[in-house]
Amino acid sequence: EIAKKIAAGHVLDAEELERLRKEAQVSQELEAVDPAYARACRKWRAQFAEDERVEETRQKIEAKAKAADRMRRKKLDSFAVKREQRERRRQKGSEKREA
Repeated sequence: EIAKKIAAGHVLDAEELERLRKEAQVSQELEAVDPAYARACRKWRAQFAEDERVEETRQKIEAKAKAADRMRRKKLDSFAVKREQRERRRQKGSEKREA
């Protein structure tokens, strides 16, 4: 429940913060005395860190793809403008020859 609120960006009230502190303290004590729990905590932390790295890499790849797409569109727009200018020059040239 608290994790969902935090993930959603909500602010915790004093009671929720105190409950979170107590749960963290109990977890820390249990981790110190129970090797299986300590292993599970290390595994969870490693998985969390890996998930964070994956998300960061995904965001970087997405940003790079967007930048490449913008550059490609800019280049195509530039080609279109040049083509349009060339066509105008040709039309003006043919109009002058006709006159």
